[in-house]
Amino acid sequence: MADLPVNLQAKLLRVLQDSEVRKLGETKSVKVNFRLISATNKNLKEMINKYLFREDLYFRIQDLTIFVPPLRKRLEDIPLLVHHFLKKYKFPVEDEIQLQVILQYFKSKNWTGNIRELESNVKRLITFYPDFEIEDEEEYNTETGLIQGRENLEKSMILNTLQKNDWNKVKTADTLKISRQFLFNLMKKHNIS
Repeated sequence: MADLPVNLQAKLLRVLQDSEVRKLGETKSVKVNFRLISATNKNLKEMINKYLFREDLYFRIQDLTIFVPPLRKRLEDIPLLVHHFLKKYKFPVEDEIQLQVILQYFKSKNWTGNIRELESNVKRLITFYPDFEIEDEEEYNTETGLIQGRENLEKSMILNTLQKNDWNKVKTADTLKISRQFLFNLMKKHNIS
């Protein structure tokens, strides 16, 4: 709604006021009966002050406003959303302990985006499962040995840093303080694509 150009906002306002539409090329208007439900992540009042959104349209559509806080302010919703996305992508986690670890991991993340960011992270989990690394600094598996443990840590650091940088390899290399070529070599070594 907020991205609608001002000239189209005027046309939408006319439809809302008159309950009529006219098809392209037609001369007669047709009566319509509908409910408009719209959503935006922008502050419409600020846009009105900048003449980017029509005030009369705002008053027409703001009869019932529901404010949905960002994901970082409603962490209690994360388990339900993760369950939904796992089901949506047909990826059941049958091990209850592993599921709790996954849910705790998602609840502990610092969410700057919203539900799309969470969904993207769940899809990444599915893509890399079971190699998806849940960060747990207190647990190390000494049975694999030092060399394999170091390999696992290296792969985990690369995957986590790629994830935090939205798979931007330049930023990832900078964060890890290595060259891009070395990062590409490590990704090839660990079969990360």
